[in-house]
Order: sequence, then structure tokens, then C-alpha cells
Amino acid sequence: MSKWHFVLVLAILLPNDGCSPRGTMGDGDNVSTLESKPLESGQAPVTGINMYYEVHGRREGGRRRVIALEEQAHGRTTDRNTPVAFESSADDVAALLRYLKVDKADILGFSNGASIALQVAIRHPHLVRKMVFASSITKRTGAQPQLWEFMKQADFSSMPQQLKDAFLLVNPDVQQLKTMHDKDVARMQSFRDVPDDAVRSVGVPTLIVLGDQDIVTPECLRADSPHFRRTPADPARWARRLSWRSRHDAEADAISRANRAADRGVPRL
Repeated sequence: MSKWHFVLVLAILLPNDGCSPRGTMGDGDNVSTLESKPLESGQAPVTGINMYYEVHGRREGGRRRVIALEEQAHGRTTDRNTPVAFESSADDVAALLRYLKVDKADILGFSNGASIALQVAIRHPHLVRKMVFASSITKRTGAQPQLWEFMKQADFSSMPQQLKDAFLLVNPDVQQLKTMHDKDVARMQSFRDVPDDAVRSVGVPTLIVLGDQDIVTPECLRADSPHFRRTPADPARWARRLSWRSRHDAEADAISRANRAADRGVPRL
């Protein structure tokens, strides 16, 4: 499969709605209903779990394919008797890429998925060609304070119903849904800063994407991670675009921007 150019998508959301500074979530009017039939899907036996994955793309013409996955205890991926952690999830991702015989991939991570993508780049740099780090943090002080206040009292009953429904649509096991919620909450409650030296070690071209109502602000990012270099894109303009574009189009645009930025040699983590 190495003849193809792969993009790995890690779009993993926090399990409740305490992320927005205004405490709101979208009503879903702008969510794309476009569906892509996977070229391949299955459960890969990696690091003690069976990880569900899908490979999307065109069979003929073009060389880009997209791998989407569900991490430990999420959706159709099985669990193991360990906490969910960014580091172990990164090792799972690396094992999946080896299972699929993918030498290198561009990694697009959103929210907790971006934290996993960062750990892949730190722990398995030989597998990453480029990275998109969207709506995530490397330090606790980089997030809006209300996020941590909300996480202190996060409860399964406060998990938005639309997120519960999305899980149950692919896995009707309510107990695994609760397990996923509880493990994700525990991961955020015990969030530890990523050491600056580890972030500096990332040598791949990286696009950092933020929104003007994100859990992390550009000011926090500059203050807490002086070695980050911002993209030329205006975060407010990104937020406006994301408000009306489908997630599918937005992710495709993010990948395109990452490719163009990398070709110019900017910006990097």
C-alpha cells in the first residue's frame, strides 16, 4: 500500500459540551450528509485491542487515500484493561499504520485527536510526513479555564445526546458507551503538559488550526508555547469558514493548506 499517499484522520471529540467559551454547541444544520463508501474496513489486531478502521479514496486516478479510525473503547474498537491515554493511543495508531503497511502518512487531528497526532509525531516520527494540529492544547493553561471546571464535575448524564446517538448507531452497547465517556473524562482530568523539549522535537511541517470560539485561544498558544509559529491564516476567518462549510470540506481544505504550507517550508511545531 506504500505506493499511495495516505492521510490519517483523528477527529476525536471531548465527551461533553463544556468546551465552548459560550457553553453552546451547533444545532447540526451545517453538518454534511455526504457519505463515502470505504474501499476497505475492518478491525486490526494491534497492541491488545481490535482497532476499527476505514480506508477511503478513489480506486482509479489520484494517489491520496484517507484512513479513519476509532481509538481504544470508541465505537467499534474494543477496550483493554488500561486507561485511555494520548501516548498509548499514539502507539495504537502507529501499530495500525504498520498493520496496513503504510510507511508514512499525513496526520489530521482535531480536538483530542490532535493530541494523539502530536504524540504520534513525537513517539513515531518516522511514520509522519505532515501534520494538522486542530483545536487542541499542549498545556493546561492553554485551555479556557471553564473547561477544567466543567471536567471536574463531568458526568455521563451531561454528555450531549447527539454524541450518545452517534456512538450507539455503530455500537449498541450502552456499557461501552459509558466506559468510553468515563475513560475520556479521566484522561482530561489528569491532563499533563507536553514537555517543551518533546514539542520542539517534532520536525515535520505542521499546520495549527484554531477558531475564535475554541477551547484554546491564539493568545494562550503564544504565551504557553513560544516555540510554536502560527500559520498566516486568521483564526477568526477559519471559524467563519468552518461555521458554514461541511466538516468533510473543512478537513479537505485543512489538508490542502498543510500541503501548501509544507511546500513553502512553513510553519512548524
